[in-house]
Amino acid sequence: MAPGERTIGVFTDGDGELESIDLEFHTTPDVSVVAASDDEITADVAIPAEGFVAIEDDDGDVIGASDDIDPGEHSNVTVELDDDVDVADDEELTAVLYEGESDDRDDATALEDDDGERVESTFTIDALPDDVDEDADDGDENGDETDDEDDADD
Repeated sequence: MAPGERTIGVFTDGDGELESIDLEFHTTPDVSVVAASDDEITADVAIPAEGFVAIEDDDGDVIGASDDIDPGEHSNVTVELDDDVDVADDEELTAVLYEGESDDRDDATALEDDDGERVESTFTIDALPDDVDEDADDGDENGDETDDEDDADD
């Protein structure tokens, strides 16, 4: 279950009551780039709030953003670089976690860790594989888990 406020029912033998509880995010926010090409970046993400992953060039300009992602841990989040961007393979880029909506980048806020530092990961395209090793992921094209063991028994 994703972090946030949820309503739960607590029932006893004599009575029942609904109460709101807060589910806290217990994982350290993180972004780790796992693959990169001239067109897109793929990252594994742990994010405590609704937000997105942005890619910044060495001037700090946002040159691409993922779709909006829900709080939680996500594998293989794809960030397509903007069409008008030309990135050299050895150019230093930074993947940054933002809270907010990717369609409204100007109002989004970079997430910070407990020390007040932005949650980010610096990389170059030439230091990473072009695509994700699909054998390492046990999911379908939507990132949903599949149960291949049941298929093998048939």
